[in-house]
Amino acid sequence: MEKLDLEDFEMAVMNSGIEGEFYGEYFGRSSHEGYAVTLDSEAQMVKLGAALGDSVCADLAQYTPHIDSLGRGLIVSWPKHLFND
Repeated sequence: MEKLDLEDFEMAVMNSGIEGEFYGEYFGRSSHEGYAVTLDSEAQMVKLGAALGDSVCADLAQYTPHIDSLGRGLIVSWPKHLFND
C-alpha cells in the first residue's frame, strides 16, 4: 500500500457525514501512535468505514484500527506509518 496523505484522510473524514470528527495525532494503549477520528457511537464506525471505502483512503480498509472508549464515544486510530505526515 502506498502511504496516504494525511490531509486527504482528514478531508475524507470531514466529508463522510459521520457524527464525530478528525482528531489528529493520537497516543493510545499499548504504545499505539496514530491518527484518529472521534465517533459518537459504534454505528458511526460503520458509516465511516463505508465513506472511507469510497474515497482516496480505501486502502485503510485492510487495516484493523486501534479503538478506545471515550466514555459514551469512541476514538478510532490508524498507525502513523500508513500516512505521509
